[in-house]
Amino acid sequence: MNVIDIINEINLTYPDIDKNTKATSQLIKDSEWYVNKPLPESYKKFVKYFSNGIFLFEVEPILGVGRDLKGLPCGMIVPSGVLVQKDNSCFIAPENRYVDRAKLIAFTAGSALDLSLDHWVFIADDSPENNEYKIGYVTQNTGNIALVLNSFEEWLNIFWQYNKDEDTQVSVFHSLYKTFDERDIILSSV
Repeated sequence: MNVIDIINEINLTYPDIDKNTKATSQLIKDSEWYVNKPLPESYKKFVKYFSNGIFLFEVEPILGVGRDLKGLPCGMIVPSGVLVQKDNSCFIAPENRYVDRAKLIAFTAGSALDLSLDHWVFIADDSPENNEYKIGYVTQNTGNIALVLNSFEEWLNIFWQYNKDEDTQVSVFHSLYKTFDERDIILSSV
């Protein structure tokens, strides 16, 4: 499903979900200037048509856009190095390569379930169509990327697939690695 379809399903399924105000085009431009990269179209649709930052189902703290933190429940998108201060280069384990940390843009503010600074980033080291960068899961321990997905839209699809039912509230990382042992293995490998 595309982002707009997911937004519509969330709104139909959870009409009383606690959302923030929606982002304007100017707020998006301000954040693109701040991170010095264009943001993915799918993410821009999410903040513009759903919520400019949200603690989604109390498990995924999605960062918003703007000039400052005012009115943003989880904070503002930032270079990854602001959250986890490590070396300038970041190892992307699944791709066996390094990337300049300045090209990583955090779009979540950590792991609410694990109370850690593990977070998801846009890997903005190339120029894909519609700026749909790959995304990576940065571990707080090493500052390296343990997991890569193809796009924000794929990430949002995984999130929605595992959270449609009111009985579940699980982060994307916990959706993909269901047990502590599985998560420990992937996080320890980087």
